[in-house]
Amino acid sequence: MSALLIITVGHTDVQLVQDGVRRELDRNAAGQIHAALAARVDWTLVDGEVRKAERGSGASALPPGPFQLCTPKLDAVLAFAQGDRSATPG
Repeated sequence: MSALLIITVGHTDVQLVQDGVRRELDRNAAGQIHAALAARVDWTLVDGEVRKAERGSGASALPPGPFQLCTPKLDAVLAFAQGDRSATPG
């Protein structure tokens, strides 16, 4: 048996998905957003294979009501751990 422990707190690790576009968290609001996530249960985790928003359009707050999050870096790590080497360099 093997285990994988991942701890993530960065502003690019967890991203908000809105209208099929993933947005990094605003660098200056990431801590507040992570704290707000801990208090909310109305989100779902989706695949990170959605279009990425343009730079400078970071999410500065969570939307009201249900919303979606993705973890594109974690998706890549898990794929690698499961033997999928297609997304890794050289």
